[in-house]
Amino acid sequence: LCRQRDKNAERRRQGHHTRSTKTEFRQRLDVEARRAVNVSRARGWNLVVESPKVLANLRPKLQWARSYFARRARQIAEEEEVFVWEVSPAYTSQTCAICGHCDRRSRVKSVFQRTACGSRTHADINAARVIARKGTVSILKQFGIQSGTG
Repeated sequence: LCRQRDKNAERRRQGHHTRSTKTEFRQRLDVEARRAVNVSRARGWNLVVESPKVLANLRPKLQWARSYFARRARQIAEEEEVFVWEVSPAYTSQTCAICGHCDRRSRVKSVFQRTACGSRTHADINAARVIARKGTVSILKQFGIQSGTG
């Protein structure tokens, strides 16, 4: 025990610090951003992310993570020639991905219980589907394409 403590003290004196939690988290976000871009490219999809400029619902300590992910996904997608579209995250955690009904009471922690149509799913999965739908609709509007849905 004493030897290990001495080794650690010597490493600190020599400037060998352990990596910070934020650095490890950034590396994990890089991996996930690359995975999202690779899946989009392989399936011929566009990538839709929450706009990092509109993310006000997070605690300040965690706000950087979504912003970082969106920025890295955009950078990687540019290299891989994948189209990235940003949408406003407003009301995505309260809107049903199936029927489109928006109700604050639908989301309780990690469960999304639809008040309108009654089915139940994980809240983050539902929000991701809503973001994908919002992205699709806004892309179609931007490029003047008529949509049969939504």
